Amino acid sequence: MASGVYQEAWGLVEQIFIDLLDAPSLEIMEDCLKEARRRAKEYRKKLRKEMIEGYKDRANPGSDEAVKQGCLCPRMDNSYGKGCEWADGFVISGGCPIHDKEIKNGNTVK
Repeated sequence: MASGVYQEAWGLVEQIFIDLLDAPSLEIMEDCLKEARRRAKEYRKKLRKEMIEGYKDRANPGSDEAVKQGCLCPRMDNSYGKGCEWADGFVISGGCPIHDKEIKNGNTVK
């Protein structure tokens, strides 16, 4: 999943630079930047939704339900199961009996 995410994000960044380089005036450049911000915000929403949906088969890290099942992932960092605000996913703790396989796959934030 990670390589596809990076490729998609890089494609978005490339398109933003192309749009900026092609802008004939400062006004149009500002419009391009506004559009880039809008597209980046939409991309973050899409990515966040995909990551949160990745836990449909078990409780989200840090949620009340996951903690009842023995989850050791940080509750506040994961907004109590809603996802990590600063990383667009979840922070997974090593040794968590529910989510530790994410770390074994090389991910600390999913």
